[in-house]
Amino acid sequence: MAGYDTQADNSILFPEGTFESIQNLAFSEAGTITNGCFFDRNITYLTGSTNSSWAMSSNLPIQDLISTQPQNSTLPYISNMTSCGISPLLNQTLLDTADTSYEPYRTISYSSIWSWADNEPRNVTNKADNASYLRCATMQASTHGRWVLTDCTEKHHAACRVGGSNPYEWRISDPSDSYTDADSICPSGSSFDAPRTALENRYLFDALQTRANEHPEDFNGAASVWVNFNSLDVTDCWVVGVSQNCPYSRSADQDENRLVVVPTVAAVIVFVCTVLTLFVKCAGNRQSSRKSRRRRMQEGWEYEGVPS
Repeated sequence: MAGYDTQADNSILFPEGTFESIQNLAFSEAGTITNGCFFDRNITYLTGSTNSSWAMSSNLPIQDLISTQPQNSTLPYISNMTSCGISPLLNQTLLDTADTSYEPYRTISYSSIWSWADNEPRNVTNKADNASYLRCATMQASTHGRWVLTDCTEKHHAACRVGGSNPYEWRISDPSDSYTDADSICPSGSSFDAPRTALENRYLFDALQTRANEHPEDFNGAASVWVNFNSLDVTDCWVVGVSQNCPYSRSADQDENRLVVVPTVAAVIVFVCTVLTLFVKCAGNRQSSRKSRRRRMQEGWEYEGVPS
């Protein structure tokens, strides 16, 4: 490596520090970030901070948080940090190694999930009357902007992303409708969509809260909005887009067709092989019979009439 000239590869290699953007954070006692959050409702366009995908913090007292936090719960510090567009990077041992005590590591992992709420998407297969319709997701204000499994036939407002150069600008549709019709209720210049990053999710949550505060009558006390995320094609295969197909799994119809097609093709192959075998055998027997008859005639074995 000492003789390796990196100058020639500078155009294709990430420079040093690209994946290490240190962000100094300040927290309140409740876990709210008071300084260092990338979210700013007045800035919906890309900046040096809002486009930083590798930001992390080095002043988070994870050891103290883990030792005082009940098991099976999330850490507000980690959850709020993730919502601000900062990904936690764990590079230390928590109380003990994971093979001895995995709970602290699980807590950190759960707390850093910005999309689904706790215990979501829950397993409802064959356990609910509307299980076949529980294939869609809504953002709920009661879960602090996390997503919840929802009946696709329910009517909710839609999360509409404004096109153009402002990727963090969201609007909440005025009318409400079922998930499959949510595409048609977004205002002009926007489209039904789902957040791709934690920071986008935070901006959408802010739009939902603003709409709920300005028009509480639209939500009947439970502010929620459709996000364009579903498993309508194949159970547990979640995709973005109302009509999108699961990219890595066959549907039930395809599996059923395969169960029918494979034995049918095998039966046809066996039938063809059997017919060919019989044909070849019959042809061979016929040819052998002709040779035998010709030999008898040549040797005088073949008689016509009654011999004298």
